[in-house]
Amino acid sequence: MFNLKSVIAALVLSGTAVTASADEIVIDTSDLHETISAELAISMQEMQQQLVEDIDAILIAEYTQEDALTETELAD
Repeated sequence: MFNLKSVIAALVLSGTAVTASADEIVIDTSDLHETISAELAISMQEMQQQLVEDIDAILIAEYTQEDALTETELAD
């Protein structure tokens, strides 16, 4: 039926296949981690840039409003 060498060879090959699959999962996980980290860094930079733009817009609006109030007070 089965030769002893064939059974041993099948066990060794199946053990190698499982090991290769485990290594591939680790590689995929580290690639996934790198991708998520890169996307997170880009998102944080975009949020920081948007925050700076929003704060600048608020400060300009407040300064313009204060300047307009000062001009009307001087006119009176």
